[in-house]
Amino acid sequence: LAPGDYYFELKAAIPKDQRFSEVRSIKFVIEKPWWQNNFLRIAAVILLLIITSGLYKWRMIKIRTKDFQKAELRLKMAEWEQTALRSQMNPHFIFNCLSSIQQLILFEKNQEANEYLLQFSKLIRSTLEISSRSFIPISEEKEYLSKYIILEQMRIPGQFDYEIIIEKNIDMKKIEIPSMIIQPIVENSIRHGMKNLINKKGMISISFEKNGKFISCTITDNGKGNDSGFFISSKRHGIRNVVQRLSILSNHYTETELFDIQNQKDAETNIIGTIVTLKMPFKEK
Repeated sequence: LAPGDYYFELKAAIPKDQRFSEVRSIKFVIEKPWWQNNFLRIAAVILLLIITSGLYKWRMIKIRTKDFQKAELRLKMAEWEQTALRSQMNPHFIFNCLSSIQQLILFEKNQEANEYLLQFSKLIRSTLEISSRSFIPISEEKEYLSKYIILEQMRIPGQFDYEIIIEKNIDMKKIEIPSMIIQPIVENSIRHGMKNLINKKGMISISFEKNGKFISCTITDNGKGNDSGFFISSKRHGIRNVVQRLSILSNHYTETELFDIQNQKDAETNIIGTIVTLKMPFKEK
């Protein structure tokens, strides 16, 4: 019988004597098998859910761990690539400075050469120290750029002035940006834009502003512009390395989103300089 309540009825009879007893009724119950018990069914469902949830969490932890390991590996590879790029930039920078000293010696400007060499040695110490770190505070970057620009002003005295402007909401000591990113751009502005200016004094303006996930740095000069493409020529290893480093540091962003160069024009569309914009990821102490 199926599980449920039942009644079993009995009646005795002696038909030939026409004798019949009263109907007797016995109630009995067929219980459900233990595996059909509702409480046990609920408990089994809960247990199944707990096991499923545990397996899901274990699987997600395993996936996250694997993704984290991959991300960590990608980060290490990016750091190694950045180190390689920075190491390429240092000889390029040093070679240009030594060329400047050589020019001063050739023109028998020994006193200027000695002073330049002294400032150059200080700058080299800063360069070696800074290039060993992936990120440096903006305050250090400002100081480093000032040292470099002053050195270049000594090489071509009276040729140009400069300014460094930092947005007020930027904490220069707490916000860190990639090292050795801006100097190659400034170097090109000086050597390409300032060196051969005639009948006007050069001006380089470097400004920093916070822009969402990035620190935007704009380098503006009043040189001859970039119509010839000289500024970002493929031979410009420093610029090429800058663009590559920005691409490595900022995943999911294209080079054109991180590095932009435009000719600065007047009202009559005459080229009056160059504007370079860098978008750099930053860290906050």
